[in-house]
Amino acid sequence: MFKEAAMVFFYCETPLHAGSGTNISHVDLPLQRERHTNYPIIQASGVKGACRDWAEGLYKANPAKRQEIIQVFGPSTEQSSDHSGSLAFTDAQVLLFPVRSFVGGFAWITCPLVLERFQRRLDMLEKTNEVMKAIQNLQPLEDCALTAANCQVAMKEDDKANGKVILEDMALQQDVSQVQALGKLTTWLKDNALPCEPVFSYIKNRLEQSLVVVPDDYFQDFVNLSTEVVTRIRIGETGTVETGALWSQELLLADTVLYSLALAKDLPLKSNGRQTAQASMQFLQGIINKGKILQVGGDETVGRGLVRPRYYSVLKGGTS
Repeated sequence: MFKEAAMVFFYCETPLHAGSGTNISHVDLPLQRERHTNYPIIQASGVKGACRDWAEGLYKANPAKRQEIIQVFGPSTEQSSDHSGSLAFTDAQVLLFPVRSFVGGFAWITCPLVLERFQRRLDMLEKTNEVMKAIQNLQPLEDCALTAANCQVAMKEDDKANGKVILEDMALQQDVSQVQALGKLTTWLKDNALPCEPVFSYIKNRLEQSLVVVPDDYFQDFVNLSTEVVTRIRIGETGTVETGALWSQELLLADTVLYSLALAKDLPLKSNGRQTAQASMQFLQGIINKGKILQVGGDETVGRGLVRPRYYSVLKGGTS
């Protein structure tokens, strides 16, 4: 039984490829996606593996800490029958997705379904807070986009209070009727989800003016059609492309924000008492605090999948 829960946010610094390994479209290497929504995800095993890999790199020369890694994340495959790990993760889901805008560069979009899911995850950590109440009011009408009053990705029309929000080739009517609720969500994300390093002050200020809540159908279209698809080749010793070494790859865009729920349970140990759920969460928080950058997904050697993690918990001192 899980006794502790926390949330880990990931801000993509570079495009990320968490591959499905199955070619079902024109893209040779598509992203991992949910079956029923087709939203991009990072499977829980990839999230857990990235955190474990970072921890092992941090404590390479510390035998005591390396033993704790085994207790927190679980033993190697050969010894998996000994015990499970104390820590578990859910799939990382998209919370904010960047989309090219006609004005203002790009917008971060989200939608009621994504926010409702996020609200349910928060409910596992705390029963109610201001942002959870605000989320319930963020329900855009058909073909409308909820924005801040000073939204920099909206085109103002003459003599009209609301303008147009043009994202890629889709035009939505701007709606500023939920400025207060949207402001509460933005403030919470700035304080708890976005990286806390000073270099992110511009991104946090930009989020206030560039966050757009779109209808569910629009969000689904954007996460399906507005990911990045690159074509890659392999060069042989002669300096030419090797035969058959041409493939396409789908990437989650830089500036995407994802989140995963971390859960911990007490773990009885055969030789040394128990690994408590609270100790496991403290260990996770510690490695995230020490890691400005984690690498998630494939293609590490070409700079893919560099993310900045942020730990959030309602425990005292739990946000970092």
